[in-house]
Amino acid sequence: MKIISEIGTDMQAFPSEHHLASWAGMCPGNNESGGKKKALIAIGHMILCACYHIILKKEPFNELGMDFLEEKLKEKRIEHYAKKLKELGYKIDKIA
Repeated sequence: MKIISEIGTDMQAFPSEHHLASWAGMCPGNNESGGKKKALIAIGHMILCACYHIILKKEPFNELGMDFLEEKLKEKRIEHYAKKLKELGYKIDKIA
């Protein structure tokens, strides 16, 4: 209830979950050192992003599991390294 009292139920004010997290100050910065504070902010960021989708879609929380997160991280890493290789002049072709 505290989250709803702070952000309301109209998610149109925020174009994405990341905008909401930034507005709420729940984005870990690159200049922060590791440790408990950064971990707590990261967990708060995930909870706030989940709340955004629950409120926006008016659907209950659905645990996606570790496989989903691992696949998402894998895709982000591939995109990151492909971009870096292209910046270095390499041509990247997806095989599979």
